[in-house]
Amino acid sequence: VLGRTRDGSGQSWGRLLEFKDPDGRVHRWPVPMRLLAGDGLEFRATLLDLGLLIAPSPKARQRLAMFAQTAEAARAFTCTERTGWHDGAFVLPDRTLGTGDVLLQTLGEPPKLAQSGTLGQWRTDVAWPCAGNSRMVLAVSVAFASTLVSPVGEENGGIHLVGPSSTGKTTALRAAASGWGGGDYLHRWRATGNGLEAVAQSHNDLLLILDELAQVDAREAGEIAYMLANGSGKHRARRDGLAKPAASWRLMFLSAGEIGLADHMRESGKRARAGQELRLADVPADAGAGHGLFEVLHGFNDGAALADALIEGARACYGTAGLAFLEKLVGVDRVALCTSVDKLRSDFLAEYLPTGATGQAQRLGKRF
Repeated sequence: VLGRTRDGSGQSWGRLLEFKDPDGRVHRWPVPMRLLAGDGLEFRATLLDLGLLIAPSPKARQRLAMFAQTAEAARAFTCTERTGWHDGAFVLPDRTLGTGDVLLQTLGEPPKLAQSGTLGQWRTDVAWPCAGNSRMVLAVSVAFASTLVSPVGEENGGIHLVGPSSTGKTTALRAAASGWGGGDYLHRWRATGNGLEAVAQSHNDLLLILDELAQVDAREAGEIAYMLANGSGKHRARRDGLAKPAASWRLMFLSAGEIGLADHMRESGKRARAGQELRLADVPADAGAGHGLFEVLHGFNDGAALADALIEGARACYGTAGLAFLEKLVGVDRVALCTSVDKLRSDFLAEYLPTGATGQAQRLGKRF
């Protein structure tokens, strides 16, 4: 037992455990103490799944629970149930960047962050082929922009790449995902609103990727878009009738599908409201240069060859760029950061937004 954990309000107490599995690999797990209520079945099941050897006798189980609850633990850590910004630190499932003893302590499934290859390889095999290709630059930029939503006070929002099969939408999603993890980092729209609520909370301050919009129930699509962009889930009651804390998150999300949100909702007889389309902005996947998603082929024979190279690069090199970005970001002065972003944004809007643009166009322009 390396230390005791609790959140900023003195609740969600737990213990930081460390142990070796049979292969000698060291595991650390901030375990919520509520898992030790009752017979502690879920507590032991998680430890067994992580490789701790536990004798099957009732006496051994009792001793394990007693040790976890009563062992001396002088060091204190702050815990949080969400990834992302916590004061000046950025909390990830396996590390905290910046200052402060803050740990992620959650019963939910954390985002599947992983690393492979080097940052230099990622720049060469993923970032460089994206250069000059507007849709690819947009997709990969969303991957990093999600970490800026909180520091600069931006609102949540989504970008949805729309186009027929084989235009390269999945290539864009995989390239964006490679900033943080491998192929497992991608999610699909094929889920209930409650399921996507949990996924969104687990990706707080990180990129959320959802593929194949057509797989979500058309009757729920609009409300889910609202929910993701509004950053909060449904209010629910506990067994005693009191309100549970509602799930919340800050993020940008990247989506793709063969149809847009309004067309998908129309299939169920619903009409998309302007606010829904504003929260999930459709972007045509075809760049109009005859190469699907691409404008510049970088020496490849065609768009398919470039897409194959990008997918292979994202498969081999991932997870290093997001960490490098965060390592720089946690050391940047917040005032200077906001000033810089405000200038970049105002310059962008001055160049691309027409004079007299509506409030909705200005709001969406700020996201880009």
